[in-house]
This record gives sequence, structure tokens and C-alpha cells, in this order.
Amino acid sequence: MDEKREKKLKEVAQSRSTDTIIDPPSPIKRHVKWKLARTKKTGHMSSEVAKEIVDRIDSLEEKASQGSFVIHGRHDVLTVAIGQPKHPGSVRAAGASVTIKQYFGSASRTSCTSSSMAPEDL
Repeated sequence: MDEKREKKLKEVAQSRSTDTIIDPPSPIKRHVKWKLARTKKTGHMSSEVAKEIVDRIDSLEEKASQGSFVIHGRHDVLTVAIGQPKHPGSVRAAGASVTIKQYFGSASRTSCTSSSMAPEDL
């Protein structure tokens, strides 16, 4: 966050604009936190499995920047790189007390009425 703030301040200083409002930096993304938590001080990953997942994360980040991977709700870079969540009631890398509903919001519900269903499906 400090690096982002410093970068933003430098950009404002270079523009020399007096009416520029400095917005706070965006929060660190889940997959970036995950990678940082598994990176040793030497810069190497903590395990081979972590290295494989980081490679998948990097690939998905590239696809997302090109627009071929769309991040939506629970379908984010970290979830796709790791695979199916082991604990469907929790959110990885968001803290122990954070629930899915708190993090992603309520799921939109759709219902099928009998008039919209085909007779053979009833």
C-alpha cells in the first residue's frame, strides 16, 4: 500500500496540478497476498506446489489483462488457480472470520416458474 501511495504522490508531483485529488490506493488483491505469504525472504517460493499455483496465477493475470479471463464474484484469479475451495463456507486469504456472503455479497437468486419450463422437464 505504501508503494502504491508513493507512486501516486510522484504522479501528482510530476503533473504539477493543484486541483488533483489523491484517491487512496486500491486494496491488495487476494492472489497477491497469497503469493506474498508463500514467498521466502530469498525470493523463492515455499514449496513446489506453491510455485505451480503462482505460475497459474501469473498466467491468469495475463489473461485477465488481455480480457480473455473475466473476474466475477467467487470466480477470481486465486480461486481458479487453486481449484475448488476445500471449505465452501470460508473465503481463502480474506481472514478466518470473513464469510462468503460478507466478502462477495449476496448471491442473486433465480427461480423457474412452471410456465417457463417445458412440459417434459416438469
